[in-house]
Amino acid sequence: MKKLTFRSSRRSTIRVLMPDLRCSHLLVWLLLILAGPRAGGLDLGRLDVAEVELEALVAEWGDAWEKGPDAATAKGLASSLQTLGMIERQAGKPDEALKHLETACELLAEHAPGLRADAYEAKAITLQDLGELEPAETLLREVLEMRRKTTDRAKTAATYDHLALNLLYQGRYPDVGPLLDQAEAHSLPEQVDFRARVGSHRGRLLHTLGSYSRAAEAFKTALALPFQDPELRLALNSQLALSQLRLGKADEARAGTEAAVEQARKLFAAAKHRVVPYLNNLGAIYLAQNDPLYAKAAFSESLEMLEASFGPEHPGLIGPLNNLGVAEQELGDYESARVHLEQAAALQALHLPPTHLRVAETQRNLARNSLLSGAPDAREHIDRATRIGLELLDLLIREGTESERLNFLERFDLVSLPCATGDAALIADVLIASKARLLDAMLADDPGVAAPTWREIQAGLQPGTAFVDTVRFATTSTPPVWRYGAVVILPSGTPRWVPLGSDESLERWLAAFHKRLRWWTATFSGSPGAPPPLKFPAILRALEREFWAPLDLPAGIRHIAFSPDSRLHFLPLAALLDQQNRPLCTRLLQVSTVTSARDLLNQKPPESLASKPWAVISISDFPKATVATGGDPLLDLLADLTPMPGTKVESRNLRAL
Repeated sequence: MKKLTFRSSRRSTIRVLMPDLRCSHLLVWLLLILAGPRAGGLDLGRLDVAEVELEALVAEWGDAWEKGPDAATAKGLASSLQTLGMIERQAGKPDEALKHLETACELLAEHAPGLRADAYEAKAITLQDLGELEPAETLLREVLEMRRKTTDRAKTAATYDHLALNLLYQGRYPDVGPLLDQAEAHSLPEQVDFRARVGSHRGRLLHTLGSYSRAAEAFKTALALPFQDPELRLALNSQLALSQLRLGKADEARAGTEAAVEQARKLFAAAKHRVVPYLNNLGAIYLAQNDPLYAKAAFSESLEMLEASFGPEHPGLIGPLNNLGVAEQELGDYESARVHLEQAAALQALHLPPTHLRVAETQRNLARNSLLSGAPDAREHIDRATRIGLELLDLLIREGTESERLNFLERFDLVSLPCATGDAALIADVLIASKARLLDAMLADDPGVAAPTWREIQAGLQPGTAFVDTVRFATTSTPPVWRYGAVVILPSGTPRWVPLGSDESLERWLAAFHKRLRWWTATFSGSPGAPPPLKFPAILRALEREFWAPLDLPAGIRHIAFSPDSRLHFLPLAALLDQQNRPLCTRLLQVSTVTSARDLLNQKPPESLASKPWAVISISDFPKATVATGGDPLLDLLADLTPMPGTKVESRNLRAL
């Protein structure tokens, strides 16, 4: 007979999931609060009491099992273990919870599907908490098959919802919506709280996809339901505030988050550490609104709450320590920032692998702090942060999910700190290793190939050829300014770093260029309006002056490989005019655009269009936006586009070929 042990240690842990908010050049960690499932009937403020009582109950059932194991005893013991595991999970102790839930699953292996399903589902959710997403998915799909053999619609609906969340975490976004639809379809009319929770998860999906307006509507729809769960209402209000922040409604987001913090203080008076995510979000919003003093107060309070509950060495302190350091850095208190960022790094060394997104973010913040404070070891910090960031990128290419890769692209700036050094060789190697790397990995047969160095790129250049690799980066000023720069690699010699114009200037000149272009289009179509004040020659000379002339290419260079970044993709290279009004296309024999330096080493011959079936796809109608663009540069650009009826004619002519 197998001997079972049911005692639980009194160790306490907390898991605080904190995705970040990019506050300009800084990385602070922001929580999109999930309205997740709870163990039914539990007072979350007295989990410690419930845990002690259940441990005693488990011990009683364990004694009964030792004396005479039978089906009834197995069922009773498994039920108490399952409830204990659910409470431990809610208390932030998933490791302990998993042990008890695994034992419960073993005890129920021969019981009816309905009984087994409950324990298996609790185990799956706990695995998910521990980051074991794929095993959790497999288990949830097994549970779904068990549920289909029962008539319990409510539990079937819950399983669909849990599976949807699992796939959301994995970044398999197209599969999430249909599962949420199934969850709603299987819910009972009286399950108002459940439907509100599903609505919150739908909003989370839309928020993750960047559809912040639709996410806000989903949260508002869920809030309009007459549900009773105060914690769910709190989470929804907080989620709505974050979507409003992304929509540029900073004042509404701030007011909503401040209200959420006050609600959380009342709701979690007996478990103050549960206020921390809401305080953290509020601090991030304060930073986004250039209120670092208020942000510092919020992060300091978060830190005090967690230390009081879990001690000074708990991993949950990493986020508040990092965020507090960021706020102090914004205030110019570089010494305090260094202390708190180093404390965060020390805890990361204890609890996280060396190649981890949180480690990379904290090292980047430390490096920037060293640079701003004029520390003699600033370059050492920059090199370390850059190395960890590139190692993390390599790891994500080999093993990361789509969601992890997209999060890295959105959140992590690999180039600005190297650009601050002005070291052309360092900047060149970082650009070669990172630019469009994730896209290449998705398209390549072997995504594990190591990135080349600038010397390998140089070795492939022919005489009379130059490679120009451009980059958009943030300066270290407060507030930072987004600028452009370029690394110029010639067939011989070391690379050269060239500062170019600002992003604001490029946006202004490109807007003038497009305005003039639209005016000519309207004139040719027979509906001219008032001409814009700036003409093409003045615009093209200004673009040349700020974004090409500084390259100062040596005489004899007639072939250019040009890798644009950000808005430089829209630079009309061939038409740029020098002071003698000579277009660039008359001064050079060839300008080839490449995605990255790695393209120069790609010897794969291009495929002929005739080698595979192909289609002509065109877009000729651009309806006006019905909602504000929220200041997004791409959306602003698309909002200005007008219908182009000639595109349809061109498409028909191409199809005829």
